[in-house]
Amino acid sequence: MSDKKTEQAEVNATEKASEVAKKIWLAGLGAYGKAFDGASEQMDKLNEQVEKVSKDTTQFFEELVAKGQKLDDESQEKITEAKDKTSSTIEERISKVRSSLNLSMGGSSADIAELSEKIDALTAKVDALLDAKKPAAKKTTTKRSSAA
Repeated sequence: MSDKKTEQAEVNATEKASEVAKKIWLAGLGAYGKAFDGASEQMDKLNEQVEKVSKDTTQFFEELVAKGQKLDDESQEKITEAKDKTSSTIEERISKVRSSLNLSMGGSSADIAELSEKIDALTAKVDALLDAKKPAAKKTTTKRSSAA
């Protein structure tokens, strides 16, 4: 009988050890599952934040583009106005010079040709100066929008 009691005690001890080992295994699985659920929740929150920041960034970028377009249009208008005003002013001055030199009444064709060449050269220089102002106006626009 003592062998049976010893054998029964060993079986009981083995069953208890097996049950404890199974509970430890299940606790480990539970901890893993809980950590996975927590990580999934954090990932979902991060994804929501990324989407919100992305939308905000896109909206801000679109606003900057619209502002830049408006400033560019305004600067182009001002450049065109200045060019038109300068062209008409130059034409008026040419007319005054011609009338003061009596070229409109019929000067020599050589004099007229020479003056025409000088006028063309001056017009080209004025146009070059106006064209040189265009990039400067864009730089000014860029500086204004980056300060905004």
